[in-house]
Amino acid sequence: MDAMLAQKYGPGRPMSQGDDNWMLAHGGPFTPETVRALVNSPAVRISDWAIEACVSYFDYCVSAYGQAPVYFNPMQCNFGDVVHHVDPAFYEKNYDGSSVTPAIREHLEAWH
Repeated sequence: MDAMLAQKYGPGRPMSQGDDNWMLAHGGPFTPETVRALVNSPAVRISDWAIEACVSYFDYCVSAYGQAPVYFNPMQCNFGDVVHHVDPAFYEKNYDGSSVTPAIREHLEAWH
């Protein structure tokens, strides 16, 4: 849990509350005002009781069954793919548009 929390909320990470926030440092996808509102909202923080519950659950699974998750191999890798067309106008309207690459913008003309 400590590693997961550090990866999410630590310095330089996407949910860091400091000026080192990854989204602020890399310019997107939200405006700086939106980023600050998001990362400072209590709604996006994992509660202490949820952290304690997660730790307790994994401790129980490992002590009772020798592994977590219990019913399938934790090293099993499942791969999936979702194929669809991206609407660049949506990202330009709701985001700053920087995530839409030239390949995405030219897809319909190049491939259809």
